[in-house]
Amino acid sequence: MLQYVKLFGLVLLLAVGFGSVGNASSFDCSKATTETEIAICGNPSQSLPFLIESYGLIKENLSKITKLPLECISFEFEQSANSQVDWSLREIHNAQCGGDPNTSPRIAFLKTSMKQQNDDVSLYVYDTPCGCWKTLSQ
Repeated sequence: MLQYVKLFGLVLLLAVGFGSVGNASSFDCSKATTETEIAICGNPSQSLPFLIESYGLIKENLSKITKLPLECISFEFEQSANSQVDWSLREIHNAQCGGDPNTSPRIAFLKTSMKQQNDDVSLYVYDTPCGCWKTLSQ
């Protein structure tokens, strides 16, 4: 089931218990306040650590993907398997971020996957010109 979620970075930065952007393991579902966090925490418990780590990894690498501030990006995700999540990042158009509020252009297609032997999560971005996936983080 495709879950559409908008991430409002300002709320995230002010209200959420991420110890740091680089420490996805510090995410506490009991303190989830944004739509993205609530959607992630609503998933089956066996995949929750993977989703939390994937989300943190994307945030860590966001500057490699776009120059937009976090509060102007929405996250859509679909867990295609216990070890893979497909992500679509879109622009949020509103008074704060600018743009036509009736549109939400796609910024990037991403994929996170977990290696079964060591539970490391990798992040890939789809490169449209070459029609291939490129590694952002391993």
